[in-house]
Amino acid sequence: MKRKQVRKLRQSERTELSDRRMIQTAIDIILRRGIAGLRLTEVGLRAGYSRGLATMRFRTMGGLLRRVAEHLSRGWMRDLTDALGDKKGLAAIHAAIDTQERALAPPASTVRVQYLILFYSMDPGAADRLNIARVLAAQRRDLARWIRDAVDIGEVRAEVDPEAEAAAILCSMVGIIFQSLADPEASTSGMSAKLKADVAARLMPSRRARATVV
Repeated sequence: MKRKQVRKLRQSERTELSDRRMIQTAIDIILRRGIAGLRLTEVGLRAGYSRGLATMRFRTMGGLLRRVAEHLSRGWMRDLTDALGDKKGLAAIHAAIDTQERALAPPASTVRVQYLILFYSMDPGAADRLNIARVLAAQRRDLARWIRDAVDIGEVRAEVDPEAEAAAILCSMVGIIFQSLADPEASTSGMSAKLKADVAARLMPSRRARATVV
């Protein structure tokens, strides 16, 4: 009986695999010890490689954290894209809130790591910080686009300011994340339901808003 030959990985595939392993190792260390306990040499060794590979691949701690944040953001975008489907308007906003609620279900490890990195990036002493303003601006643009869609299809009052409302909704969503991570007893589902009801009451014509909340 012939033994099945295992295809040898190409260099690009080996690089991708080692990056994934080191990124996951970094996530595991951050969850156990925080960013202060993260060391490039340990990441390489714990992932099964040399102590110098993480430094060669990511160069600095900031470079590693940026790659971790990008990896987690891609996961969030996949989940959000799946939840959105062809939804538009308020349905899209509700889908984003629901996706966040699912991400915050215990143990909420990916969200915790994302926010540890974001808070680290606000530290003036951080050597290499992420551009948090750009991340938040992209989220506001998505929300504002969905609100404009809702105006176009008649779900939302025409005089609503999409940019201002997008900023307000994002503030509430970030607040839910912070409360959930800081206080395990906080009801993520309750806060998310309240936010959706508040958005409907504030943006929709009064009669339709009451029907939606009920």
